[in-house]
Amino acid sequence: MHLRSVIAVLPCDGLGDFPTHLSEQDSATVLHSWTAAWRPELLAQTGGLPRVGSAHSPPAPENIPSALAIVPQLSETPELAAWRDALAEASDHGVVLLEGFEHRDQIIAAAVERGLPLTEHGSRWAPEFYALGYAFVQAELLTHSLSYGAIISLDELERRVVEAARAAVEGDDPSVESGLRGAYDLLEQVRDHSFAVQTYLLDLVLLNERTLGGRLERELEEDSPKTFLVSPEVGSALLEQGGPQLSRLREQSVAAACGVESLAGESPEGLRRHVAEAESLARQISPAGHPAIAHTHGGLPPRLASTAAAVDAAGLLVVPLDGLSPPVVDQTRFAWLNPDGDFTETLVCKPRDAGAAAALLGFASQLSDSLYREHLSTEVFAAWAGCRHELFGDLRRVAARSTLLGTMMTVDQYFSETQGVAPNSTIYDDQLAVYTGPGARPEIDANLAAVAGYASALVGGPAASGDSAEDLAALLGRAVVKAKPPAGGSGGRLVFNACSFKRTVLAGGLDETTGRCDLLTAEIVPDVPALGYRVIGDGPPPTQSPTQTADAPARATPAAVQNEHYQVLLDPESGGVRTLRTQSKRRNRLSQRLAVRRGTSRIDLPIRFELDEPRVLACTQDRGAAISAGKIFDLKGGLVARFEQRFYLLARCNRLYIDVLIDAEDATTSLDELRFVSRFALPEADWLINRGVQWSRLPTHRTAFAANEYVHASVGEDSLTLCGTGFGEHLRFGGRMLDSFLPMDADGRCRSRLAVALDEPRPLRVWLDLESQLRPAPIAPCAASAGESGWLVHQDCGNVQISRVRFVDDGPALRLELIETEGRSADVRVQLAKRPSAAYWLGPGGQRRGSLDQLGDSVVLPLNAYESRLIELSW
Repeated sequence: MHLRSVIAVLPCDGLGDFPTHLSEQDSATVLHSWTAAWRPELLAQTGGLPRVGSAHSPPAPENIPSALAIVPQLSETPELAAWRDALAEASDHGVVLLEGFEHRDQIIAAAVERGLPLTEHGSRWAPEFYALGYAFVQAELLTHSLSYGAIISLDELERRVVEAARAAVEGDDPSVESGLRGAYDLLEQVRDHSFAVQTYLLDLVLLNERTLGGRLERELEEDSPKTFLVSPEVGSALLEQGGPQLSRLREQSVAAACGVESLAGESPEGLRRHVAEAESLARQISPAGHPAIAHTHGGLPPRLASTAAAVDAAGLLVVPLDGLSPPVVDQTRFAWLNPDGDFTETLVCKPRDAGAAAALLGFASQLSDSLYREHLSTEVFAAWAGCRHELFGDLRRVAARSTLLGTMMTVDQYFSETQGVAPNSTIYDDQLAVYTGPGARPEIDANLAAVAGYASALVGGPAASGDSAEDLAALLGRAVVKAKPPAGGSGGRLVFNACSFKRTVLAGGLDETTGRCDLLTAEIVPDVPALGYRVIGDGPPPTQSPTQTADAPARATPAAVQNEHYQVLLDPESGGVRTLRTQSKRRNRLSQRLAVRRGTSRIDLPIRFELDEPRVLACTQDRGAAISAGKIFDLKGGLVARFEQRFYLLARCNRLYIDVLIDAEDATTSLDELRFVSRFALPEADWLINRGVQWSRLPTHRTAFAANEYVHASVGEDSLTLCGTGFGEHLRFGGRMLDSFLPMDADGRCRSRLAVALDEPRPLRVWLDLESQLRPAPIAPCAASAGESGWLVHQDCGNVQISRVRFVDDGPALRLELIETEGRSADVRVQLAKRPSAAYWLGPGGQRRGSLDQLGDSVVLPLNAYESRLIELSW
């Protein structure tokens, strides 16, 4: 077999038009067909570089004498069929056709059957020449994408490649190395001529428990820079099983993945706990490394950068693996400015699939955009262990020999090498937490246990761990009595406030159906001090829903409910709120009704309501409640759902609560993909919207946005706060309208409680109030006099919340998690019922990092905007 040239016949007009937008199978076939032509024996025999022939205009047989033509199935065209007929008619052209093969091993095997001699040395060097062929076509695509003409001398490149191929066939390894180096030097001129920007390549190996056997072993055997993403679950499994795999993994680069689907739905303390756990396990697996934090699922939490810095991570790697788009940023590699003025080295990048040939084929054309736009061009590849495409080895070999397509390195090496080089920047609030799950609930039981333990320790009582909420409240009550003996009377019952602001507490009255506090039967205890208690009378709680009495104020009628703050008029057409107004100003501030949207585009569905007769649920001295119920139909008469809306106004409480119940199980409508929303109409169109996510207030100008805690709308001196259990997605439209999507269960039912507050300066408090109702406050007998109240922990800044309290027995000490929630720095003064003797601020692992100043009875803690700190106070 004597060959003079090798041609890959492809559906394009040349290298500049090399096909890149193909299916996965066709992408692999194109790369296999092209790189097979770079087998060193073929290069040595032909004495020239392979070239591309067009399947739409095949070369005439007389112009390609003694050519080897590789024709994959995807190249089949009418012109190619005619060309094949012409080849059959002409017998003296010497063209060898290799058709229909999808893998280069198959192509080479077919060539051997036609007489191509292979050598042992050529087979050993074949992968390097396949990689060179991949590098060559990527260089051509890069030149084309950058709109440049030919930059390198093809004659010189051909000479160096052929010399290297002949040396490879003969087994002259030094000459092969020299020739390959010379070829790559020429190819690198493509980059040097265009952009003097270095590209970094990161290879992320994803692990789960199914990959910890042979698939992980294959990755460990591959000698190429890579980083293993280890979640706490995988890390624990690796540490438990031990063995040689763990020993070899300890020598590798490891990044800590938190393993939580929606970190943006975690509380600040929950976020810190997950990040610290992931970082700790990653360090145990790779003690000599410096792990980065990898965020892979869900929207980007607003507090993640500062949390990663707090655990001394090498950097923050934001690489969505769930198909979501990453945040839009000015530069993908930047130093994220934290609230404390420090920076977190950050990379935000959509990863390419290392298991897909399509990502490898179109790599250079996409790389050109990164070279043009980025200060530090970075490309990330990711795939499960053992699932990398075999052609990914070509990119690895190219990166090992040349900077043409980038330098492959581990994540910790990358952050170390680029530290201080990336521009300082941040991520716009609109880009944070674009997707988020339900917000995390406050730590009610934990705070009660800590405060009860603290109170008991002050009076020499027993420890409080492991008790029920009622027992903890009773323990707190006994401690109160010891500290403040009753002045007389029969005593009462103690109610505890687990939040760090004074509020109305709902005690008892658990609704077994919904699992939350029943607003009809719960006792209303106003003005309970922050992280403190109030003793109420010893009368039994009501056993049934209160009814209207002759001497009760008119807090509810079938058409309206009211209290000292608000008046709510119900809409007889939709069963929603027609008017919400304050008692001091009679203008309307809000309207509300249920609505339905359909499909992924969330089109507004026209509906009509059929309402039952509205009823009064409660009209007593301490609450008013009314109910609207009915059916929702589409315009063709199909039943969409049955619904109830219950409206509550509690005495001395500036919240309107709405219980929404929707049942679509018996729907007869032919329409599908329906989403139910609570539609709010604002009186004006120029409202500024802030959304609550992870105890942060984030402004947004998006039409569609995520807010799992609250939505705060303001204009001038007026403001409105909206919250709901299970809130997540919101859609603003028509200037004045806001749709909040309601959570539905698998049976087509919704049970959600909404809260509305007017002119609330601390919107997070509305959400914390609402979430605390998911677990009614316990009531415990207490010998202290009714009306007695007090606090055990106090802080003086309204924009700061104490999210978590822990009692340390061996201190004794209290650990407090303090969080700034409104984007304003503050010097917080913290007080305990007993003056602390020492105060420290702690690191994520609980280690003492420094002491805090004390001013009189107070401990002073400086907090930057959105900063959170863990402190320890001992006495």
